[in-house]
Amino acid sequence: GGGLSGLLSIGRYEDGHAAEAFLEVGKPGDDIDLICRDAACLLSLALQYGAVADVLARALARLEDGKPATILGSAADIAAGSHSNG
Repeated sequence: GGGLSGLLSIGRYEDGHAAEAFLEVGKPGDDIDLICRDAACLLSLALQYGAVADVLARALARLEDGKPATILGSAADIAAGSHSNG
């Protein structure tokens, strides 16, 4: 309960690999929005410089049931092509 809603967009190369992520959460300019935008920027840079989306997704925090613990983890899962994140 009390979760935040957000908007995630994943840009992909022509071959389907994730190239960039954009993440907006909460009200524009709020701390959580700025943190999420920065996190998405870092995810984008990692992908653009050769990081493998699946490796990034597995490296981020998980809940006991294996689902991502954070919105960034969900973004990484989607970038990796895994849509079983609830």
